[in-house]
Amino acid sequence: MGRSIRVWGLMITVYVSMMLAQNATGQSTYACWGGCYNVCFLLSSRPIVERYPCYFNCLASCFPQSALESQLYYCHVGCSAQRCLQIKDASAREKCFGGCGDACKT
Repeated sequence: MGRSIRVWGLMITVYVSMMLAQNATGQSTYACWGGCYNVCFLLSSRPIVERYPCYFNCLASCFPQSALESQLYYCHVGCSAQRCLQIKDASAREKCFGGCGDACKT
C-alpha cells in the first residue's frame, strides 16, 4: 500500500506541474498534457517502472524551452499564486489565470 501511495503522489505532482506549465504557456490542457498522457495510459498493461519514462517525457515536453519562455512561465506562476489561487469560484479563477497571460505580456 505504501508503494501505491507514493506512485499516486508522484502522479499528482506531475499533474499539478503540468497544469502550471500549461497555464504559463497558454496551451490548452489537452494540447500539452492530455494527448501525451493518453499515450502513457495506453501503456497501463505494462509495469509502472516501464511507464515512468513516458510520464516524465510528457512533463518535460510542456516546460518552456527558451529563456524568454522560462521568464514568461515564472511570471505566470507568480501571478497565479499571488492573484488567483485564493479565488474559490472555478470560473472566476480560470478567468484570473487568463488575466495573468495579459499581465505577463507587458
